[in-house]
Amino acid sequence: MSPGRPSRGPHSTHRREPARPAGRGGPRGDPSRRVDPARRAAYDALAAVHRDDAYANIVLPRLLRENRITGRDAALATELTYGTLRSLGQLDAILVTAAAGYIPPVLLSQLKPGGRMVIPVGSVYGVQNLILVEQDTAGEPRTRNLLPVRFVPMLSGLR
Repeated sequence: MSPGRPSRGPHSTHRREPARPAGRGGPRGDPSRRVDPARRAAYDALAAVHRDDAYANIVLPRLLRENRITGRDAALATELTYGTLRSLGQLDAILVTAAAGYIPPVLLSQLKPGGRMVIPVGSVYGVQNLILVEQDTAGEPRTRNLLPVRFVPMLSGLR
């Protein structure tokens, strides 16, 4: 025993603090349990897309069902997943449901090589055509007119 230092043996008068329960500054639990289920589902969907070349529109609904994620949490997981994929340009298909005066370049940039987009293009009050846009493997778009259509106009802030 060192001089000036209290003994810490079994009969010591030194008081030890009791162990704190997890979640209150004590030992940390399993990291996967601390993550919000919606965020975990979005992460798992993105991992499957990148690791397994899975389709997000197939994987994400299955994850939401398996984890019983509904309502606002499901909306959060969906936006996290598709928002991330949009920013990475990894969409296989885009279906536009409002007529644009031209094919927006921002939508073209979000298609991955081999991806397809169907979009109504034309004047709001005139002739509109449903156009199929296909990105080739080099990332160059090819367009084909499918048929004449009539859609509501795309909002000006989204063109």
